[in-house]
Amino acid sequence: MKTRIFLVAVTAIIFCSFKASAQFSLGLSGSWHSQSGANNKDAWGNGLQGKYFFKKIPLAVGGSIRHWVNNYEKTSVNNQDLRTMDMSTNFSAFAEWYFGTSKIRPYVGTDIGMYASNLNLEFRDKSFAFDGNNRQTNFGVAPKAGVLFKTGIVSPFIQGQYHFLFSGKAEGNVPEVSNAKSSFASVDVGVLFNFPKCKCGEKKQTD
Repeated sequence: MKTRIFLVAVTAIIFCSFKASAQFSLGLSGSWHSQSGANNKDAWGNGLQGKYFFKKIPLAVGGSIRHWVNNYEKTSVNNQDLRTMDMSTNFSAFAEWYFGTSKIRPYVGTDIGMYASNLNLEFRDKSFAFDGNNRQTNFGVAPKAGVLFKTGIVSPFIQGQYHFLFSGKAEGNVPEVSNAKSSFASVDVGVLFNFPKCKCGEKKQTD
């Protein structure tokens, strides 16, 4: 329920900024996630974002979703298989402030959102099978800095963030195995697809 409410809020922020914005961009990225989770290993994933750039100030607002998969391991001992997979998904709203007007535009900003993790465990042998999972939801804030390269319709970007996670709700059927998330860093590299400038907020001129 909390995740649904947050997604509605993100949608409202994007919609409310539409009339005041000059351009809409849709972005795709690959993402690295520093050590966190059950096995304390790095993770890799991808992301999707949408943002609006305001007309008169160097500000952009939007929403994003990122998904990381880490710690996939398979261990076989005496014909017994144990598999673990730790997955995390982040839903965020964000604001970014840009510097300069050239084709290379540094920016700083902050994301605010929900982090959902799911640790899956599978155990198999000849006479026994067990499937379990632990789920946890955290609220988090993630300041960031990056660079956008304004090269035309397709614009590359790179950004780094540190995610501060706060206490959240945990539930699952394998309580002896913790998938509690700690604060972590991430790096995203991707491209923005820039759509034609919005003129919906401008008055039509008559002859």
